[in-house]
Amino acid sequence: MIAALLAFAAAVLPAPEAISRANAAIGRGDFNRALVTLEQIDRASPKELLVDAQFLRAEAYLGLGNRDSMRAALLGALRLDPEAVIDARAFGPELTAAFADVRAASTGSLELSTNEAGAAVFVDGAPAGKAPLQMALSAGRHRVRVVADPRRAVDLEAVVRVGEKTPARAEFAPPESLPAQVQARAEPRSKTAPVLLLAGGGAAVVAGAVITASALGYNSKKTQLDIVTAQAQRDAAHTQWNVGVGAIGVGLVGLGAGGFLLWSGDF
Repeated sequence: MIAALLAFAAAVLPAPEAISRANAAIGRGDFNRALVTLEQIDRASPKELLVDAQFLRAEAYLGLGNRDSMRAALLGALRLDPEAVIDARAFGPELTAAFADVRAASTGSLELSTNEAGAAVFVDGAPAGKAPLQMALSAGRHRVRVVADPRRAVDLEAVVRVGEKTPARAEFAPPESLPAQVQARAEPRSKTAPVLLLAGGGAAVVAGAVITASALGYNSKKTQLDIVTAQAQRDAAHTQWNVGVGAIGVGLVGLGAGGFLLWSGDF
């Protein structure tokens, strides 16, 4: 009998068949049979199937009340694939929660290097310190952002494996290699253009005011002129008024544009 069991356990089964048989045994409550069947799985099977087998192994140990072995099986799944995800509908909330606990407790280390020492590092959106750095992280994929200055940042992803060091490097281009327009924005700008706009706008407003005042002055005069001369002067005054108002308008536009440029620095 013992020899038969040993021979059975020594047989190699394709992963899909071993998983199907083990799943059926667990469904019947025959957890030991499920464990023996899973030992027969072909170790050269695809990683995804080997991870599924580890989850079934953990489920069988949970059914037997052996929580230490259950956790060891879940850790085995993480060692095979740090990004492994358990199917909560298939394995239930208890095993899903246990897997989350194992993941949180199973760490590796991220070793981040860069050519910009002192750059700020953010891991999964949270501040993590200054580069270069080494830090412990839970097993799985993590988002890393390294910021040298407001214009230069490097985004990368790192898959941390249980008990292993995961190297990552943030390589920054030197500032002089940035596009010319980015460099230009960093240089101080001359205030000549907005100052000229303000001065020109002010002069236009003053000139326009003088011209319109002159036109109004004509209308206030009481003179005895012949009809032709009076009409000519009225036409001239009307033209003068239009010119003055136009000059004031242009001047106000210049004042507004110059003031906005000085305020915004967009020049």
